[in-house]
Amino acid sequence: MAIDVICAACKTRFQVSDKFAGKQGPCPKCKAIITVPSKKDEVVIHAPEVSGPKDSKGMFVLKPLTRTEARLSQLNIGIIVGSVVLLLLVSLVLRIAYRKDLQMPAAAAQGTKGGPPKTKEGTPAATDKSSKEKAKPGETAPKMGITVPISLQIILALGAILLAPAVAFAGYTFLRNDELEPYRGTALYIRLLIISGAYPMMWGIYWALFGYFSDNFEGGPPLMALAMVVPLLILAGAFVAHTTFDIEYGTALLHCCMYLSATVLLRLIIGLPPHWTVWGT
Repeated sequence: MAIDVICAACKTRFQVSDKFAGKQGPCPKCKAIITVPSKKDEVVIHAPEVSGPKDSKGMFVLKPLTRTEARLSQLNIGIIVGSVVLLLLVSLVLRIAYRKDLQMPAAAAQGTKGGPPKTKEGTPAATDKSSKEKAKPGETAPKMGITVPISLQIILALGAILLAPAVAFAGYTFLRNDELEPYRGTALYIRLLIISGAYPMMWGIYWALFGYFSDNFEGGPPLMALAMVVPLLILAGAFVAHTTFDIEYGTALLHCCMYLSATVLLRLIIGLPPHWTVWGT
């Protein structure tokens, strides 16, 4: 059995055979003469004895709690990576399938640049008299831009709901406090269900709010409105993550931003603007 030795000169820690117990010899590093401790000087630390009430057979009724180290298994890593790849492929398929529907009409594209459309010679094209007439009171001019099909709107809504539990689980796995026992089983599923309802609800409130006031602006929500509404929604979503997963509020903010970033990135891949507009969703 090896004996632990520490050199008093250079503080090097090493082990020697028990046959050298009580003998002297040079340190293998600094060559200083050291004395190997004898077996009786060695301190042996025993495991703590179990204490508590016993049954009629003399067996302990209570057993010490053992903590199982929660680590990200290869299966979980494979599921997360596979889900990311699947989402990217689905987004690309949607981009190809709805490519024509998401293209801005030529008239709208020219209207956004300012001025009437021009001919090849550079002169303004002829327009109808009706187009020159001003809108009558009570009437609103048609909004220019793309129109997202209803089928794609339904896919986006379902995607925002189905994406929430996957991102919530992945974010909790990476961001949780390692010193605390992680949630497992039913407790984890209930918390993922709460997050799966709260995070998509942020997009729902965002869409409903700007949809209600869409007549007050054109071309998408103004930056001032976005700067006021978006932080409030993120703070609310982070509060839900903070109370649900028992994580720090700063970590909960990062957890919430992970979901929002994932949804915005997928919208860009599909070919949609990152935020809701008056002509899109």
